[in-house]
Amino acid sequence: MALEMTETAAMALKETVSASGLGEGELMRLVRTEDAQIALEPGRPDAGDKILRHEGEAILAVEPAVEAMLGDAIVDVGQGPQGAALVLRRPGGEPGVNGATP
Repeated sequence: MALEMTETAAMALKETVSASGLGEGELMRLVRTEDAQIALEPGRPDAGDKILRHEGEAILAVEPAVEAMLGDAIVDVGQGPQGAALVLRRPGGEPGVNGATP
């Protein structure tokens, strides 16, 4: 199994991209920070990024290092302290990696 994205997460990311005014070819990316955390940032996909699509449209790019860290995780939407947030969870499990507000 590979990294996947739920319908709910795809719709949330699509709305975020539309509302943010990103330029042509830009989308949201899951990247590894200097302190080995995972962050959600806008930007253009890099060569080697895994591209998650919804209805044929590129929605989320995932750096190879992040994809390796996550394995078969699922990008989903859950409730965080400030409302709806993107979460990464294991198949069949609760959110367990970290969350980022879409």
